[in-house]
Amino acid sequence: MKKEVLILAIFISMAVLLPLVAADVTISKIPIVNVVAKEATTPAIYNLTITNNEPSQDTFYIYTLLDMMMSPKESLIIPGKAIVNIQLEAYPGEQLRKKEGDFFLTYYIRGDNYGQIKDLIPVKIVSLYDAFQVSMPAKVTVNDSELILTLYNNQNLYIPEGRIVIDSPIFSAAKTLEIKPNSTNTIIINLTDKIRSYEAGEYSADISLLVHGQEAWKVTEPVALESVIKITSSEKNKGWFLYPVLQVTKTNDGNALATTNIRVEKDPFSKLFTRSSVTPTSVRQIKGSFVYEWQKDLKPGESFVVEIKTNYLLPLIIFALVAAAAILLWMSTTKPVVMTKRVSKVKTKGGEFALKVNLFLKTFIDIKNVKIVDLAPMAMPNIPPKFGAIQPTRISGRRLEWSMDRLYKGEERIFSYIIYSKLPLIGEIDLPKALATYQDMLDRNKREYSNRIFFMAEEKRSE
Repeated sequence: MKKEVLILAIFISMAVLLPLVAADVTISKIPIVNVVAKEATTPAIYNLTITNNEPSQDTFYIYTLLDMMMSPKESLIIPGKAIVNIQLEAYPGEQLRKKEGDFFLTYYIRGDNYGQIKDLIPVKIVSLYDAFQVSMPAKVTVNDSELILTLYNNQNLYIPEGRIVIDSPIFSAAKTLEIKPNSTNTIIINLTDKIRSYEAGEYSADISLLVHGQEAWKVTEPVALESVIKITSSEKNKGWFLYPVLQVTKTNDGNALATTNIRVEKDPFSKLFTRSSVTPTSVRQIKGSFVYEWQKDLKPGESFVVEIKTNYLLPLIIFALVAAAAILLWMSTTKPVVMTKRVSKVKTKGGEFALKVNLFLKTFIDIKNVKIVDLAPMAMPNIPPKFGAIQPTRISGRRLEWSMDRLYKGEERIFSYIIYSKLPLIGEIDLPKALATYQDMLDRNKREYSNRIFFMAEEKRSE
C-alpha cells in the first residue's frame, strides 16, 4: 500500500514539475491553485510556460475535450525561439465535480505548424464543507455594537468573488469578498438597537456562501442572546387634594421575563377610602400602617400600571351629613327660648303662708317683642308689690305681665314675685305654666311655656 502511494506521488510530481518536451515546443507548468470546489464553479490556476523551439513563429490554441472550460480562449502567437508565460485557468464542469479526490485532467495545445500536444493538469476536488470553517461568538449582549465572524479556508482553493450572507432573527449581514487560498476572512456584523427588542435566549445564525448567485455552502451556528434584567419605575400624582390619585408604572426595559413589585403604604384612616385600579396581590399591616403590594411577571417591553385612589371627599361628605343631622337633631330637640319656673317658701312677719316664684328666661336666638305672662294660683291671689330687678309692666288680678323690646342670643332674664295667703292652706297648690310670646328675626310669632309646679306644705313637685 505504501509503495503504491509513493509511486503515485512520484508520478504527480513528474506531471506537475517536469517540463513536457516535444520536438518543436517545450511546455512546463507550476500549480498556483490546484483545488476546486465540488459545489461551485471555481478555477484551478497554473503558471504555464510555452517555449517555441522553431525558428519561425507559430499560433497556438489551448482546449480540452472534457467537461471543463479553459482560459485563455484566445490564440497565442509565439515568435520563433521565444518563451511565453501565461496564467492557465481550468474550470471543471458539474459532471467532473461529482466526485471528490485527486485527478489528472487532459487538455491540449495545438499549433498551426506543429500539430497537437496532449498534457495533464493535477486537480483536487473537495467539498466546501471540508474546506471552510467558521468561528463566531457563542453569546451576544444588547450592549454589543458588533459581532465578528471569521471564515477559514484551509485548502488551496480560490473563489474570486463570493458573497457571504448571515441571517439570524436578531441580526443580519452580507458581504462580498475574495476568498484566497488558505486564507482567513473576517466579516464584521454591525448590531443595531433592534437587538434590544428581542427576548433573551438561544437563537441560530444561517451562514451562506453564494457563488455566481447560487448558494454553494450553508451552515448554521448557535448564538445566545444574554439576558438583561432592567425594570424602570415612574410615579405620577394626579387628581386633587381631596381626591389624590397616585399612578405607578413599572416597565420591563430588559430582554427577559422579570417579576416586578409595586408597594404603597397607607395609614388606617386613608385605607378606608383607598381603592386601586388593579386588585393588590396582598395587603399587610406593618407597624400601624397598611402595605399594599402588587406583583406581576412582565415580558420585555411590557408595562404594569396601577392607580391608587384615595377619596377623602367621601369622609368629608359623611362628616357633613352627620354634622347636618346633628344640627337638625339639636334644632329639633332644643328650644330657641327656654323658660323655667321655680318656687320656694318664704317667711313673713305676720306668719302668712308665702311663696316666692322665680321665672328664668334664656334665649338662644335673637328675639323681639317679648312678653311674659304668669298667673298666681287661685289659692294664693295676693301679690304684694315686691318684685325682683324687673318690674311687671302690667298686673291684673292674678295675672302678671312683663314686656321687653328685644333680647339677644345668649341673654338670660329672671322675673320674680311673691304670693301669699292669709288663710292656712291644706293640700296641694297648683302653680300653672307661665307663657312667653315673642317674634324671631323673621317676624314669625312664637311661644314657649315654662314648667308647671305642684307645691305642698311639706314638699313640692313640678311637671
